[in-house]
Amino acid sequence: MALNLRLANSCNVDNDDNVESEKLPTIVFEENRFPMSLFGHRIAMNSGLINTEQLLRSLSNLEMAVARYFEWVAGIPELRLMDMQEKVTLIVRQMNKVILLMISYWTYRHAHNGIVFGTGICYNPSEVQDNTLETYLSPFASVIHNNIISVFRKVAMTREEYLLLKIISFFDCKWLNF
Repeated sequence: MALNLRLANSCNVDNDDNVESEKLPTIVFEENRFPMSLFGHRIAMNSGLINTEQLLRSLSNLEMAVARYFEWVAGIPELRLMDMQEKVTLIVRQMNKVILLMISYWTYRHAHNGIVFGTGICYNPSEVQDNTLETYLSPFASVIHNNIISVFRKVAMTREEYLLLKIISFFDCKWLNF
């Protein structure tokens, strides 16, 4: 079954010719595939255990992280030198790199032994009760601590140096031509 975009204006309520195409499939929840809690914050919907307010709070945390990135990007004056396609490509391609650097710096600044995600969410490996989280986040935390934060400690990274590194890593791409 394919997903089709249906605009609100294109739906004709009086037309009964498409009754068969208007039926929606039944969704059966066989098992809970998502953890209910990530670092104390609810992140996945489980019909019996989560309410709308908790779901909106989780989405709000995600929106804050993405909004911080886009607010930072909006303040870069050099983007005015680029056409729209180059801007969008640069912003999308560099987002993971910059967010990884931000997470690493926040963890370094807070001297945390896990990961500080910057939206009030922290991963502490000694307090993990969910094996799924430990499976995915422990290797991530060890890579950040061994390869990035160790260098931050060695050079005693300041906030100014971090901001400069962030802008350099944002524009560090082989395909970009000014």
